[in-house]
Amino acid sequence: MKGIRDLTAFRADFPALSRGAYLQTGAVGLVPGPVLQQLDEWTRCFYADGPTTPSARRLAKELLNEARHRASTLVGCAPEEIAWVENVTSGIDSIALGLEWKPGDEVIVASTEHFAGRAPWRLLAERKGVAVKVVEAGPDTGWRVLPAAVEAALSPRTRLICLSDVSFCTGIRLECREIASLAGKQGILFILDGAQAAGILPVDVHELGCDAYAFPGYKWCLAPEGTAALYLSPKAARLLKPHRAGYHGTSRMDMDGNFNFLEDARMVQGTTFNWLAFAAWGASLAYLEDAGFERIRDHALGLADRLAEGLGRLPGVNPVRPAERRACSSLVPWEPADLDPAETARYLQERHAVTVRSLHRPKALRASLHLYNDLSDVQRLLAGMEQALKGIPGSDGYDVIR
Repeated sequence: MKGIRDLTAFRADFPALSRGAYLQTGAVGLVPGPVLQQLDEWTRCFYADGPTTPSARRLAKELLNEARHRASTLVGCAPEEIAWVENVTSGIDSIALGLEWKPGDEVIVASTEHFAGRAPWRLLAERKGVAVKVVEAGPDTGWRVLPAAVEAALSPRTRLICLSDVSFCTGIRLECREIASLAGKQGILFILDGAQAAGILPVDVHELGCDAYAFPGYKWCLAPEGTAALYLSPKAARLLKPHRAGYHGTSRMDMDGNFNFLEDARMVQGTTFNWLAFAAWGASLAYLEDAGFERIRDHALGLADRLAEGLGRLPGVNPVRPAERRACSSLVPWEPADLDPAETARYLQERHAVTVRSLHRPKALRASLHLYNDLSDVQRLLAGMEQALKGIPGSDGYDVIR
């Protein structure tokens, strides 16, 4: 029966937690021990039989089909509406490089976007003359990307809006439906970076109203690195011309170089990829399903609330967390008084065995809470921050004092 196992029991499947508080799932998640064991078994079988033997190919096909089904179900679409890609950046690149652009075409992004949501469009600006408009999100907006600001940035030249479902640096969930409505009325493509939502928050690409949704396996889905998927709506798939041709993106190919691209999201898949890692993604999703996605979400959000409350009681520390529950995620950024974020993150890691991330905008630290975290991780982080705020002697190489 799914979800019957107490959540605290899952913590034992992650040996890294015996060495400290791992609060960096927003960067790369921990792969569950049972999934690693399954991956090892599949790898041994695959190479023991011989990679090109019928039995090995059957195994690969069966496991990939299962993984595709689970990944598509995770975001509420059909299996053929997602393509395997290496990471979120690759997914967004597939769109940026697959559309036809004219000089002066405009793309809208937010100032708080991850590199994955900024770099592809910057490249187009340099090579194609595309104009990139940046919507500011900062203290004056409560670090939100306001739909009204997106609307104000629209013009007759706007071709595409690319934003994050959940901001990697603020943890705030986007008001997607309002922005999707703005885009839809003007025939503008609406692209979402789902790196900080898929696997921890409910996602339904059709309800969100987006034309594309890029999401990784290696963060909240607890799969190996090098795994991600790109959802493409039928509209987006019709508009794209894939920038690379390969076996996994075509329906027909002959030795004379003739081929037909698939007519759905899979057209951007290109050629050979590490199918074993994607099979492990399917196993990780089965693992999370067993724990229960709703239970995981409630657990992680509850821990995030406790952490934000604790940080808010420390002198000069400012947690960046919205009051509205619907806008919250299990990412908790905080501005650490007048401490340097990068040096403080290093201090927490080396002196308290707490793994967090430092940020540049806002100048903050960030913790990520997931299934395998518990109150002891929150308490360890709060204790470490309390010590950092007291002033750390500089003689040991730490520069976190004022």
